[in-house]
Amino acid sequence: MDTTLGNRRARGKHDDRADELTTRILDAALERFAEDGIRRATMNAIAERAGVGVATVYRRFPQKEQLVNGVLLREVALMFAAVSSATADARTAEDQLVDGFVSFTTEISQRKLLREMFDSDHGLGGVFVSEHGSPVLDLGRGFLADIIRHWQSDNELTDVDADLVAEILARLAHSLALTPGGLIPVNDPDKARHFARAYLVRLLTPPGSPSRPPR
Repeated sequence: MDTTLGNRRARGKHDDRADELTTRILDAALERFAEDGIRRATMNAIAERAGVGVATVYRRFPQKEQLVNGVLLREVALMFAAVSSATADARTAEDQLVDGFVSFTTEISQRKLLREMFDSDHGLGGVFVSEHGSPVLDLGRGFLADIIRHWQSDNELTDVDADLVAEILARLAHSLALTPGGLIPVNDPDKARHFARAYLVRLLTPPGSPSRPPR
């Protein structure tokens, strides 16, 4: 008998169970954070909602801040996946940027945890994101830079610093998530589309590059 293969299969089953358990804990934390607020939600309450012992939660997330971070990053990743799906049929970089901005503003308003985290009534959420937002920014910058580089590989974009433009867009998205009020439209898809077309698309045409006619 190939004991090595047997061990690998056993580890694979164990890893699957561990991933399933972690997902249950993250789901339970998501629900508790949204219902109770991050500050008031306890590890005991999260464990109860997940149907596990609190020791199991602490083994995977030794500190509550780590659990908050895990839930937040998962929500952000799911939001990026939704934006990717919404922009999959874009034929140009400009169209993908515009459609992506509209999709982002829609997603940020619909994801319950993100709404609650950015709501000042829930205290710790907004403070956590503002003080520990680097992983979120890193995810956003990497996600956007990959898209820009894709268009560069197709010769759609030239003379664009992918990382810098991605940084600008990621920081704009981060700011809009934290403080959605102001003149930039985030609650009206048509106005959001017009804003992105009028202002954000310009980031894809640096000074000195041939300008593209507005569409």
